[in-house]
Amino acid sequence: MVNLIVTERIRLAIHVLISREGTEQELVLKLQPYVKVPKDVQVEESRIPKTIPHTLLSKLSQALERQSSDESFSLQTLVHGSCIHLQPPPPRTKSPELVKILDDIKAELANREYAEMTKNVSFQRESMRAPLNIGGELRDAFRSLSAVFNVLLSIAAVFAAVFWVSGTVTQDIGKRTLLSLFGALMVAIAEGWFFAKDLLHVDVKTSHGPLPREKRLPTPYFSAENHTSPPI
Repeated sequence: MVNLIVTERIRLAIHVLISREGTEQELVLKLQPYVKVPKDVQVEESRIPKTIPHTLLSKLSQALERQSSDESFSLQTLVHGSCIHLQPPPPRTKSPELVKILDDIKAELANREYAEMTKNVSFQRESMRAPLNIGGELRDAFRSLSAVFNVLLSIAAVFAAVFWVSGTVTQDIGKRTLLSLFGALMVAIAEGWFFAKDLLHVDVKTSHGPLPREKRLPTPYFSAENHTSPPI
């Protein structure tokens, strides 16, 4: 059914037909809702039709032409200034199957994005253990200080021994001091070499020890009902 926009010309024709006597009662009842009410009567604007069927407008024109020969009430004249009213299309509703497919795609994309962000993230097992062993660190420090003290003590002892023994060979203080310094220097080189060897041996042993295992972050699964990424 074709509906036309109601214009003032059409409302005037309806008012004229209803006010005349001899009009079919059935037609009057159909046209009555289109009549404007006085301003002092409160009527909701939405209750007044804004469109009229083409067939009803054709009957209106025929009834007016039968009662008078006025061409201003012809169908062509009444239609002038009006236009066809097109019903707006109904809102589109997504089917449940389509909604489920879209949700699954969103969840899969979220899983891929999360896996891409966390592929290089790992936690060392050592970082999740208890705090550092302070006692062990202090023992290592005391052991190093003890080794240095022993080296200095050995150098001083060799210097004193060589200085005392050289007195049986010569009484020249300068020569005795040079011999003592030479002996102390030889002991210092030997002790330094052994100290460095022990230190390097400890470092190499530590570096070639068992590597800490890495704990990978779990890869969560995003369901279609929940797209929120868990915090890292």
